[in-house]
Amino acid sequence: MSQSCWRISDFKDDTFIMVSPEDSETSPRLILDGCKSCGFTPKVKFASSLQEEMLWVEAGVGVCMLDTRNNLYKTPTVRFLDVDQVSDPSLTLAWNVDNYNPMKDIFKDNFRTL
Repeated sequence: MSQSCWRISDFKDDTFIMVSPEDSETSPRLILDGCKSCGFTPKVKFASSLQEEMLWVEAGVGVCMLDTRNNLYKTPTVRFLDVDQVSDPSLTLAWNVDNYNPMKDIFKDNFRTL
């Protein structure tokens, strides 16, 4: 079954990487509120900057919510997928393709059918 839009809750077992509230007060709050409205509280790892957040995603540390205009969008080892709207319709989910979480295979297979 293919999906055109994924739910944030599909990633409830992953670590959500986000910039620290000191760096961006609004973004982490919106993401955490979005997760809460989907019925879960994510494991969170705060990055000190957007660059560090992107490096951690590339390294497979976790997933993050990024705008499709982000430079990682062009990186072949990172996938961007539409998820249910948190606050900005241009936000998508990104993760390292070499992350070996068993659900990622199902996710990638479904992504290819879009």
